[in-house]
Order: sequence, then C-alpha cells, then structure tokens
Amino acid sequence: MKLRAARAHARRNSAAYCAGSSPSSRRNTPSGNCTLRTAAVVLSLVVAASANSALARTPQVTTWTCQTQSVVVAPEAASSKGAFRMTTTLSDTLDSGSFSIADPDASHTASFAARHLCRASCELLVAKYPALELWLPSKQAPTAMPTGQPLTVAVLDTATGKLRASTIIDNAIAALEQGTCERLAP
Repeated sequence: MKLRAARAHARRNSAAYCAGSSPSSRRNTPSGNCTLRTAAVVLSLVVAASANSALARTPQVTTWTCQTQSVVVAPEAASSKGAFRMTTTLSDTLDSGSFSIADPDASHTASFAARHLCRASCELLVAKYPALELWLPSKQAPTAMPTGQPLTVAVLDTATGKLRASTIIDNAIAALEQGTCERLAP
C-alpha cells in the first residue's frame, strides 16, 4: 500500500471507529480512547506503507548494449561507429547510482566508452525519469575540470533507449555521440 493510500485508509477507518459504526468499535469507545486508537491505526498503516516504499527497495541493475556513432573535433578530428556494453545500477532511493562500461568495439575509437578510463564505477543521476544522466569522470562544472581533461555528460532515455553524449575539454565541445541502447537484463 502506498503511503498516501495508507493515510486515507487510516482516516476512513478511524472515522468509522470513532463514530462507533461497527459493532466491534462500539464496545470500548470513550472519547479519550478514540484519539489513541486512531493514532495507533495511522502509525501501523504508515509503517506498513514504508516497508513497501522506495526506502525498502534494493538497487536496480540493468545491462544495456549500445550502438552509437560519434564525432570528435578536439584534440584530433575523428569519427567512428560501433557498440559497447553498459551496466547501470540505480540506488535504493532511485535518484542516483553508478554505471560501468565494458567491451567497446576496437574500431569505435571516437566513442566516450573507448576514450574514458572510468570503467569500474562512474556517477549516474536520475534527472527526470526516465532519463539517466551519466557523468564521466564525475559530476562537476566544466570550468572546474583541470586543463585538457575531458568531461562527458551523456543522457540515456530508458523508455526509448536513445543515448546522447557531449564531451567538453577546456570549456569547448570536443565530441558528440548519439545512438540507441537496448536493455539486455532487468
């Protein structure tokens, strides 16, 4: 039961209890006891709803295979097409998580998947569901990056599988990438 539904259910039940509309509630209904019983009903339903809420969820792990094409303009111009595998892990609160990249095609040298060293665990944020923001090497402002170091921000729309990525070096666009990702495992 969701929290909002649990509260509404508790209000209905406590109102019926306090009004004495059921035979079981008519037995012991002095007005002082009604408030205490109402609080107990609300508390038990809120606890039950919380057990089923996002706080009790386990991380969601999804594996994707992505086909992309990319163009690099700096430091040297290049373009390539190819595939790579990516695993996303959403935290139990579903607002952040991590992702890792594996097996980029050897010929897909212009891809952010081949150019970045962040393979074990990179930062992921849920911007506006179902879009996931993927940050390489981590979420920070482009102006905060050391000179010459790339910052890549990719957005994966989990509903459509569309992936778009931009890489910035020294506050200028250095590469663009787009493609589609297919969900392999839930």
